[in-house]
Amino acid sequence: MATIPSGLSGGSGLDINGMVSQLMQIEQRPLQILKQKEVDYQAKISAYATLLTSVSGLKSAFTALKNTTIGMSASSSDSTSLLQLHRAQP
Repeated sequence: MATIPSGLSGGSGLDINGMVSQLMQIEQRPLQILKQKEVDYQAKISAYATLLTSVSGLKSAFTALKNTTIGMSASSSDSTSLLQLHRAQP
C-alpha cells in the first residue's frame, strides 16, 4: 500500500496509515462473512448429498429384500410354534 506523506497529517501525530488500514479491514468484513457463509452452505449441501446417497442405498436394499421374500409365507394353527420357529433362526 502507498504511504501517505507525513506532511498531509498536518503534524497532528495521527497514524493516518494505520487508520486507513483499519478502515480497509472493516470494509472487507462483510465479504469475509459472505465467504464463510458460502463455505458453510457448501458443507451442508455436501452433507445432504451424502444423506441422499445413503437413503437411496437403503431403499435399494429394502427393495432387494422385498423382492427375495415375495412368495414366501409361513403359517401354523399354533401361534406359539411359529414364534419358536422365528426364534430358532440365526
